[in-house]
Amino acid sequence: MTVMTTPNAYAGTWATFAETHDAPAWVREIRESAWAKFEELGFPTVRDEDWRFTDVSALAENAFALASGAPDAVRATQLSDLRLGESETATIVFVDGTYQPTLSRTSGLPGGVVAMPLADALREHENLVRPHLGSLSGDDREAFTHLADAFLRDGVFVHVPNGTAVTGAIHVLFVSTSGRDTMTFPRVLAVAGESSEVVIVEDHVGLGEGRLFANAVTEIVVGANAKVSHYFVEQSNEDSYAVSTLYVSQSRDSDFSSHSALLGGALVRNNVFPTLNGENCMSVLNGMYVPRGHQLHDNRMRVRHAEAHSESRQYYRGILDGRAKAMFSGRIIVDEGAQKTDAVQSNKNLLLSADALVETKPQLEIYADDVKCTHGATIGQIDDEAIFYCEARGIPVETARRLLVFAFVNEIFERMELDPLRERLQRIVAERLNERE
Repeated sequence: MTVMTTPNAYAGTWATFAETHDAPAWVREIRESAWAKFEELGFPTVRDEDWRFTDVSALAENAFALASGAPDAVRATQLSDLRLGESETATIVFVDGTYQPTLSRTSGLPGGVVAMPLADALREHENLVRPHLGSLSGDDREAFTHLADAFLRDGVFVHVPNGTAVTGAIHVLFVSTSGRDTMTFPRVLAVAGESSEVVIVEDHVGLGEGRLFANAVTEIVVGANAKVSHYFVEQSNEDSYAVSTLYVSQSRDSDFSSHSALLGGALVRNNVFPTLNGENCMSVLNGMYVPRGHQLHDNRMRVRHAEAHSESRQYYRGILDGRAKAMFSGRIIVDEGAQKTDAVQSNKNLLLSADALVETKPQLEIYADDVKCTHGATIGQIDDEAIFYCEARGIPVETARRLLVFAFVNEIFERMELDPLRERLQRIVAERLNERE
């Protein structure tokens, strides 16, 4: 059993950061409070129930240095395949943790909508940022969240006023270049006002090699009767460590959807924690993970129904090849008084090799007596009868395998309404299946 070291390896880096990165007094308080909580908790170990299959000792034992983004590290042509075309209303690009204005564009946004670097928003829109920054993450007992809060410096701030609909997606690109033992803390804070509508795409991409550590925190506040769609793509290089945590607070009559695609990274942890704080909310968590080689993809869902008459759906599917490992832990919590809750959770996994491994753990925690909650999980291989059925109709066996695997995950794709992103992800999965053959 692995036992982690204390976070002392990062103490010197944090002390230097706190001294050299000035911020308003209330932001410094967030940093200092978070660092104290991180020191108290330390890095999680395999003795912790929520981390028993995911060993992060390499992060605890090695002090990663803060990355510094060079202005010319990435050219616009290197990002062309990631663009969303006419579906992209605004683009905000960070390279190695530093905002890149020459690669970004926000001129297509409707009047009153804010999409800008968080560091600038702290000065220009403190009245909009201060009530929400850290409000969802600060009380959690996630050590990686507190580490990210302790190094809070920059990121992306999105604010959509009441009654405003943003046509097209706000595309946030966090790009990592080559380096070794460097870390970044991508941050997104999005506030959607009452009866507003917005789509946010959060893209994490690695363009170079080397061992990197990205610890991302996203907070989304969904106002009453608002509709927010959030897309998260993890495509860092296969030597990287990536931890991401999404916190969502929904008000009454709101509609929130999360779409996750885990493709890269050596070790990836994807936390999605929505709280349905009002009646008649709808929350959909839709995701896929496709680890191969020695990759490890760990998904943890925690959906809290805090008020009555709300619905949630969790649909996650995994395709594993080589000696890859994956974990899925899905928890539905129904608070006392959250009557008439309707919650569904489904996790299905397809193993393409005998050495791949999946651990799945559906959970229900119910404190109300008039609810409808279901969960289910499956792990299996391609059905030989389905292969035979295709062969009997003249389809070559390898083509049949690719068709069946793609059909398995296509249900996840179908829920993604953003066409350019869905098509990009479909191409990546198809290319991986072709490479395998």
